[in-house]
Amino acid sequence: VDKGAEEIHGMNAAQLKIYPKFEGIVEEFIEFIEGTTLIIHNAEFDKGFLDAELARAGKYKLSEICHKIIDSLKLARELHPMKRASLDALCIRYGIDRSMRNMHGAILDARLLADVYLAMTRGQESLIIEEGILGKNTKLFQNSDIITNQIFVRRASLDEKIAHDQYMEKLKNQEKN
Repeated sequence: VDKGAEEIHGMNAAQLKIYPKFEGIVEEFIEFIEGTTLIIHNAEFDKGFLDAELARAGKYKLSEICHKIIDSLKLARELHPMKRASLDALCIRYGIDRSMRNMHGAILDARLLADVYLAMTRGQESLIIEEGILGKNTKLFQNSDIITNQIFVRRASLDEKIAHDQYMEKLKNQEKN
């Protein structure tokens, strides 16, 4: 772990050894995010790391696993041009308590981002990210539940994509023979 990352997250290599590596949780991670909409602050930055880890594990890119990725940093810059758009700055702007945040930590940052996103979009009261409320993997809306005036495109699941790729490979091999 480089010094910069240690200063941001407050964790060193010895502390991280107790946690599984990405390859050890990749299937659980994919199951958790597959078909969902992710809200990520500075999404391009995080997508780069996640796509690299997913590629190392032989998996699809994040954007192919999720239904949609919303970059809250881009949204903040659209709503507040020429103003700071860090998570801290947005918490201050929207009056969100960040007193517990002394370092960059995933759980607290996710909760703060949920509050910031709700404040920026103003149409919802809650994102319900508390695990105990509905259960760990409860999805409030499935892709097929959303009704709009637009044509709905049902995205293939990860299993369907893999089966498709295998079928296409089989066809290629038949053409060669």
